[in-house]
Amino acid sequence: MLSAIEKHWLDKPDFKEAIEKGFMPFYEMIIEGEDLIREDINKIVFFGSDDLPYESIAQEFEATFTIIPNTVSAFRKNGGEISILGINKSTAIMKVIEHFNISKVHTFAYGDGLNDLEMLEFVHHGIAMGNAHETVKKVANEVTDSHDENGIYNSFKKYGLI
Repeated sequence: MLSAIEKHWLDKPDFKEAIEKGFMPFYEMIIEGEDLIREDINKIVFFGSDDLPYESIAQEFEATFTIIPNTVSAFRKNGGEISILGINKSTAIMKVIEHFNISKVHTFAYGDGLNDLEMLEFVHHGIAMGNAHETVKKVANEVTDSHDENGIYNSFKKYGLI
């Protein structure tokens, strides 16, 4: 996998810093050569392969797992996520608001990828980042600035959260 990253560096040298900051922490957590059927795993990220299209993976596992295509270009076009069927970010938010007895009207979520769709639809204020995938922007209540333009900070200011 690292050779694919190094090739990306050669193709786009200005992208090296973004890969080092954004991708390398993921790479360093990769588990290989172990039994992956374990109780402490709830999501698997798979990286793109020219030999195995995303559609093949989705078709094989969609009856048992939630399969989401990735929107991170460094993970390549055939990458994605495999997670527990019916469990997503909105499930976690629901548990938190129930536990703390918070009204849903006070919930905010920010997202940019396809794995954020359910969360943005569930909360009262679903806000897409300016750099979000177009599908995410369509689902969101509104779009803030990109992460490079302090989108979350600007939105927090707008809503008086800070």
